[in-house]
Amino acid sequence: MPLIRRLSTLRILRFTLAILTSSGLLIAQSNEVASITFGMARVAIGMSREQVQTSIAGSSRRLLFETGNRDNIGLVYQGDRYEGQVTFNTRSRRVVYAAYHYPATRDATTLAQQIAGAVTMLDTKACLVSNYNSQGAGGSVSESLLDCGAKRLEVRTTEVIGGERSTHVQVSIGDSKAVSN
Repeated sequence: MPLIRRLSTLRILRFTLAILTSSGLLIAQSNEVASITFGMARVAIGMSREQVQTSIAGSSRRLLFETGNRDNIGLVYQGDRYEGQVTFNTRSRRVVYAAYHYPATRDATTLAQQIAGAVTMLDTKACLVSNYNSQGAGGSVSESLLDCGAKRLEVRTTEVIGGERSTHVQVSIGDSKAVSN
């Protein structure tokens, strides 16, 4: 009896995956470097400060660095509009975190478009979803997080008692706490 007939379906699947993996034909998504875009400017984890500045400038944007002991944080602007931040490791001067911030909105249609755009920026549609709500004497905060592999989508609504309600949408990569590692 041939070898294939004696193997169960599960064994055939394992055998096929082993061959594909060992031959390099099966490429895991985790091997890809996480990146995010600001217009046409691509920023990826591990890029040098100079590479990021060149990419950002080539997309009609500018990267302004904070002064003092926070000069590892670059703020991305297009004209006068703030678009996000890029954080560099203090030793290696390479990207450890980047976030694209959609403009704050109170309009439901604009918010829906922002969320749809943010979801298309995610590399995978398989995400871990969490929700957080808090109310206090000064107002309330509602936050929904989608952790999707190397990228994260955050939708945060804040409302000040007697004041305005605003919603912020952000897509990020990396770890903002990895600054000095």
